[in-house]
Formats: sequence, C-alpha cells, structure tokens
Amino acid sequence: VNSRSHCAELCPVGGTVVDARSGAPLARVRVAIAPYQRRSAETTLITGADGRFWFEVPRGTYYLTAVYRGLREVFGHRSLGSGFGSAVIAGPDLDTSHLVFHWHQTGAIGGKVTDDWAEPVEGALVQVLRLFVVGGERQVRTYGWDWTDDLGEYYFGPLPEGTYYLAATGHPWYSRGELPLAPGRTSSESASYAPVYYPNAADPGGAAAVVVKAGGEARADFAMTAIRGAMLRVHVEEGKPPSNSETRRILLTMEGIRGAEAYQSIQSIYR
Repeated sequence: VNSRSHCAELCPVGGTVVDARSGAPLARVRVAIAPYQRRSAETTLITGADGRFWFEVPRGTYYLTAVYRGLREVFGHRSLGSGFGSAVIAGPDLDTSHLVFHWHQTGAIGGKVTDDWAEPVEGALVQVLRLFVVGGERQVRTYGWDWTDDLGEYYFGPLPEGTYYLAATGHPWYSRGELPLAPGRTSSESASYAPVYYPNAADPGGAAAVVVKAGGEARADFAMTAIRGAMLRVHVEEGKPPSNSETRRILLTMEGIRGAEAYQSIQSIYR
C-alpha cells in the first residue's frame, strides 16, 4: 500500500513489530498510536501472527508504542529504555506504511541474601544501579530497589540489556530489640548488617559490574555480616496534612558506586 495515495484526509501508519535480534515478527503485541501532544488519546490494536499493525489517522505527528508481555516500548528506541524514541510524522509524500518496530528483549537479575550462618535474610534491601553513558561520560544511577522474601531471594525484571551494579543492606530479625550493652555503649546502639556491594565487597570501589543480556538472567548472591550499629530516630514535623493516598518516604543514604547514592534504609510513613 502506498501511503502517498490516501493522505488527503487520512494517512496510513503501518508496519511490523519484530524481535530486534532475530527479526522475526511478534504476535499478540498491543500497538497504540496517539497524537504527540495528546498521548492519552490512544487508538490500539493487537498484532496477528505476521506482527502487522495498521492505522489511518489525520496528518500530524504521532507517538507510537507497543506493549508486549507487560512491558511498554516506544517506537525508534535503539535499545529498551534508551532516549525518547522517534515521533511518526504522517502527511503527504511521507511513507509511514512500512515502519519496522524493533522490540528489544529484556533480561533479569536474581539472587539470594544469606547471613553469617548461611541462613536466608528476609527483608534485606537490595538496590540495583544502572550504568549510563551521558555526553560521553559514564554515570551510575539507581534503577530500582526491592526487599528479599522469606527465602532471602530477590528478583529484578524485566530489565533492559545493559550493565548494572548491586548493593544490599539490612538488619537481623533480632535487632528489633536492642542488644545487651557492652561497657561504654549507649542505649541507642543496635544490630545491623554491614553494607555489601556485589560481589560481597565492603567498599563501593570493589563493586563488580553485572552484565545483563537480552533474554538472559544474571545471578548475584550476597553474604551479609552482622555488626553493632546505632539506632537513628527521625522526627517528622507535620505541615500540610497528606491526602489519604499519599505515602512519604525517609531515605537514609550512604556512599555508593561511582558517586551514586546507595540506600541504607527506606522507611515509608503512612497517614
């Protein structure tokens, strides 16, 4: 179909969603198109076995996205989650009926956190940081965080293909009560786990990168050591009362990897 022949009133925007690595068409992908300045005004369809999609829209600039296996990607990305994608301009003398929407497969990172006795640590805070290149300079930024389950396990996914670093912190289950005091110690002391950077480095400078490949799953385990720490109490003064749906967080940060902040603790305050 020639997009130049039907653009007096409506212009075709069509193409195929394909796997970025294999080039194979992808079925059951939800493709959406919306005016670039009104992205909530979406028109959607589901691709068939041939991966094809087809819309007819007034001339203008459009935002084209696809959702596959619960993950959204924007048309024109060179890799998942990179940049802002490319706008689709529909109009006379513009061929927008042969677009190729490259879908980038994702990866994941999973692992287990154990203590001095090789027992699982429940509720440990695991932080994942991603390496970006901005203006030719390497930067590390927090990508997400999660808490381990009752088996001491955590899982981050789906993740874009790339380079990541991980850190883990937490406190033993018995630290909810204070430890017996040693001479010269104050009642503000409690048990904690020393921060650890994968692969079990005590210093952020010893952190090693975890490379996530498209379609692959990397593993990063942690072994934590209990130490005597301190209890920090924070008083939050109320200003404007939060709405019923509002959640406030208190972040306790520490030195992180390549200058990025790492979290020692994340506490939520509900009202």
